[in-house]
Amino acid sequence: MIATFRHRLGTPCSSKRLGSKRLHGSRGFFGRRDFCAEAPKQEKPTPTPTTWGEKLLAVGMLLRGAAFLPRLASAAPMLRFAGVGPMALGAVVSVYEIGGWRLVLAIPGSVAVAAGASTFTESRLEEKLKQEIITELHCNCDGLPHDASEALHGACLRQYETNFAKLIVELPAQAVGKWRIEVSCQRQCFPSAWSVVTLRVLRSAVIEGLHETLPPQTRNWRTDAPPTKWELFWERAQDTSTHVAADGLCEG
Repeated sequence: MIATFRHRLGTPCSSKRLGSKRLHGSRGFFGRRDFCAEAPKQEKPTPTPTTWGEKLLAVGMLLRGAAFLPRLASAAPMLRFAGVGPMALGAVVSVYEIGGWRLVLAIPGSVAVAAGASTFTESRLEEKLKQEIITELHCNCDGLPHDASEALHGACLRQYETNFAKLIVELPAQAVGKWRIEVSCQRQCFPSAWSVVTLRVLRSAVIEGLHETLPPQTRNWRTDAPPTKWELFWERAQDTSTHVAADGLCEG
């Protein structure tokens, strides 16, 4: 009742916690005096200010999002292109606000180092594969021209997304004809070494009735170039190797 009465009188106790305290040397109800004890204040969370990086990112996202509106369909390509700049700049500014110029320069530097390491590793693995092929040909394939080693070192390994690669080398025409080396290899993942799956050596053969037929159409097609027919000269599978003589008979 006392609290309600004082609240109606407009005392400052309306926003404070009401309590009672007994006076020294008094008894009964009238010996107590009401007092106002301040309640603990709750600190309001300070809102985090929006940075310039967040603003630029928001502008870029807003522009790219506006491109999906039906009313702006005619300007959709321009809006999508215009939103890339603020988003890229906002990302750079955000990185600068987090770590300064050191972090800004560290990110592209790390990417460059990783790309360089990947290229160096790939080149080393490719050279190791070519050296293995050259050693195999010199030991088991007799009759191959001596310039095959230089041609293999200068050839480019064609890689596919399935960890499969091919290497095709054609030697220039000689007295015995043209030579062609075909290699297919595979690996488990990027850091592992290449393993040869098939290795074939082909030799061009003489085609009878040359002037009666036109040469096949290829990427570099010439009407005066004779058609090339390849015959298997030597083949090495993953576990076995076979030598094919000029007469077509297999010798161990």
